[in-house]
Amino acid sequence: MSRKSLSVEEATARARQRRRAAGKIQRFDRLARLLVVLIAAAGGIAWMGSSQSSIPTLLTGYLVMGLATAALIARLTRIPAAARLPLERYYLPDEQLASAEDIRQLRCLAQENQELEGVTSAWWRSSAPIRKGDVRLAVEFSHAMRRDSVAAQER
Repeated sequence: MSRKSLSVEEATARARQRRRAAGKIQRFDRLARLLVVLIAAAGGIAWMGSSQSSIPTLLTGYLVMGLATAALIARLTRIPAAARLPLERYYLPDEQLASAEDIRQLRCLAQENQELEGVTSAWWRSSAPIRKGDVRLAVEFSHAMRRDSVAAQER
């Protein structure tokens, strides 16, 4: 039983293609970019006011920066729901990292079957992370081993 080790970089490259296809949705539009520039400019004004010991310039910079930040947050929270989907959406189910429950299931299966334990011990040493596809592969292997042992007992 051999798994195709999918490195983080490979999974990211595959997901990047899916994100590009979904990237048609404008997440960070021109107004949001303008607000980011305004925040940076206001920070510069505040710094200039601080270096010149000018309280009105300092307060103006902080005021503009606060208003621009509030406007940017308001703008970004109003983007369509499809644009705010988590990045995991772009990974196929087998490419997603295994959860703690999946790891527990993998350990239990490995403890039940010595052959599976020998195979999965190499997985723990590998630099590639364990993914849901690996757990699915181990579960299918375990079921196949059980079917073979039941068939052998019936003969």
